[in-house]
Amino acid sequence: MFIVNDSLNTVKRILDLHRNPRLAEDVDHQYSDKYLLVEQMANAALIAQLNVLTYFGLTTEILQSIDPSKTTTLRFQGSKSFTFVKEEIIKAPSQRTKGEEEHVESSLFGSSTRSTIRHVVQEVHAYHWKLNVNWEVSLYSGSDVEGRTTLKHRSFSELIVRSHKTTPSLRDCCCH
Repeated sequence: MFIVNDSLNTVKRILDLHRNPRLAEDVDHQYSDKYLLVEQMANAALIAQLNVLTYFGLTTEILQSIDPSKTTTLRFQGSKSFTFVKEEIIKAPSQRTKGEEEHVESSLFGSSTRSTIRHVVQEVHAYHWKLNVNWEVSLYSGSDVEGRTTLKHRSFSELIVRSHKTTPSLRDCCCH
C-alpha cells in the first residue's frame, strides 16, 4: 500500500491542481466504470511499452510498414562465444627466498662468511581467451525472419586471462 500511495503522490504532482487521483475502492462508482478503468490502465501499459520500444529504435515508419494481415514478432536474439588466443609463460617472482652461506678463508685478515640470498622465480601459465557477445532486437512479419527490421544491436568483446586452460564462463567476465 505504501508504494501505491507514493505513486499517487507522484501522479498528483504531475497532474494539474484540479485533479485528485484516488484508489477505485475509495470512490463512488458504477460497476461499468471498472471496465473503463481497466481500459485506461491497459492503454497506459501499452503506451509505456511503446516508449520502451521507441528507445530500442521503433519508429512510426516501421510501425506503418508492418503487414496487418500477418502475425508480427518482436525478437531478441543473443550469442556469446569464447576463442582461445594464446598461452603465455610468465616468470613471476615468488615470495619465497633461498639463502646460502659460504665460509671463505682469508689469509691476512682472518676468515669471513659470504651470504647469498636467491629469489625464487615461478613460471606461471597465462591462458588468454577472447569473449564475443552480440545481441539484437528485431521485428518481422509472418515467418520472414530474413526480412526482419533490426531495431537495435550491440557487439562487445573482452580479453580474459586465466591460470588454467579450461574454457571460461560468463561468471569469469566483468560483463555478467
